[in-house]
Amino acid sequence: EELLNRAKFQSFGSMREGERVFQSKKNISVARGRLLPGLSVRAIVGIFTVDAMSVIGAALPFIFPNNWYRLRAAQALYRAETKSFSAFRGNVMNSVEGLYYTVLRDQMVLNELNSQITWMESTRENLANEEDVGTIPKGSTDYYSLQLGQLKRDQIGLMQLIKDEYAELSQSVALSSQGGITSLKPVTIPDLSQLRPIDVTSLV
Repeated sequence: EELLNRAKFQSFGSMREGERVFQSKKNISVARGRLLPGLSVRAIVGIFTVDAMSVIGAALPFIFPNNWYRLRAAQALYRAETKSFSAFRGNVMNSVEGLYYTVLRDQMVLNELNSQITWMESTRENLANEEDVGTIPKGSTDYYSLQLGQLKRDQIGLMQLIKDEYAELSQSVALSSQGGITSLKPVTIPDLSQLRPIDVTSLV
C-alpha cells in the first residue's frame, strides 16, 4: 500500500508527467487570454501607421478564428495529457506491484535454497565420516562437495539479484537505491486447494 502510494504521487516519472499536465493547463489560460482585448506595441504602431488590422487585432482579437483554434487545440492537448498522465501512473503502480511480488518470490526461493544448503553441509560431514571408516567409496564426498559448490554459486547470484531488485524498487518510488528499501512486508498466500471451481455459466 505504501509503495503504491509513493509510485502514484512521488515517483520521478509521475512528477514529470504531472508537470506536463500543469503546463498544458497554463497554455489554456494563455490561449484564452489571447481572445481578450489588449494593448500591444503592434497596436500602437498600427494607430500611427494607419494599419487597421493591427488595431482590430488588438481591440477585438476574438473575431479572428485562428485565436479560437489555438484555444481549442490547447484544451484538447490538456485533455490528452490528463489521460496520458492517468495511464502512466497506472503503469508505474502496476510495475511497482509486480516488482514487489517478484522480490518476495525470490526471497522465498533464497530461503529454500539456504535451508537446502544447510542440510547438504550436514550431510557432507556425515559422508566424510563414512568415507573415513570405509563404508562408502573414496571420492564420494568430493563429488558431493562439487554439487554443493554449484548450489552456493547459485545462492550468491540470487542474493545479488535480490539486492539489485531492491535498488530498482527503491528508484521506482523516488528513494535512494543504496539502502532506500531493505525489507518488504510479506503477503499472505491463499490456500488455492480450498477454492471451488468457478461456474462459467454464472459469469455469462
